Amino acid sequence: MWEAIIQTLSVQIGGDSKTVEVIAEVLEGRITAGMNVEIGLNKSMSFSVPIISVIETGQSKVKLVLDGEDNEGANMIEALNFADETLVVSSQ
Repeated sequence: MWEAIIQTLSVQIGGDSKTVEVIAEVLEGRITAGMNVEIGLNKSMSFSVPIISVIETGQSKVKLVLDGEDNEGANMIEALNFADETLVVSSQ
């Protein structure tokens, strides 16, 4: 079940090379650390990525730090190229 809907604005590898930083606009709902961003791979499959932290940046925008587990995982997540997409955030 979804908890929030976001519109991603930018996606980049974090400074530690193990995380992915996402700037997004919250369209609906609320986001907290421990939730997951569901990144669509195709129409029937999605990839669930844990949110480590949420920083409110103002006017319904947030900076999400996603757990890539290591630099290979972070690179793979960034390579999914999900900037400028509408995504679901779930609690499961």
